[in-house]
Amino acid sequence: MGRNVFDGRSTLLKLTMLFAVLLALLLAPAAAQAARPGVTTGGASNVTFNSAALGGRVDPNRAETTYFFQYGPTRVALTNSPTLSAGAGRRSRAVIIGIAGLAPFTRYHYRLVAQNADGTSIGGWRRFTTRRQPLGVSLAANPNPIAPGGSTTLGGQLTGTNNAGRDV
Repeated sequence: MGRNVFDGRSTLLKLTMLFAVLLALLLAPAAAQAARPGVTTGGASNVTFNSAALGGRVDPNRAETTYFFQYGPTRVALTNSPTLSAGAGRRSRAVIIGIAGLAPFTRYHYRLVAQNADGTSIGGWRRFTTRRQPLGVSLAANPNPIAPGGSTTLGGQLTGTNNAGRDV
């Protein structure tokens, strides 16, 4: 009996397919290990007239991940907080950043952003309003010190939310 030419090709095809399946099985876990980070923008806490603490959750998805918050009085004019590390863990973790230098009695929009080698994820928008600044007064005398029996002029400044038009 003569040898069938197709037997050799068939065996080569089977070996190639087997190799491709094995390669796919070996590479699939490596590809599934890391992914874009997961993010959830949380609430604002410890809100004062000029500062707040912004919170959220970051899931690094097994890749070294950093995060920061974007915030501002509008969704266009944004400031980025400092960038911090969320690590490379498998689980979501709570994150928090304090921000300062805010304007009193102003609404701020903010969101959490996380980045790793596989991409960037952006959390949903949240907002908070800073507290009213308490009224304060500062006074200064001129001249200071005052000579016995002399006169002086007092000057001052009223600060705080809704200070316009108030008598001192």
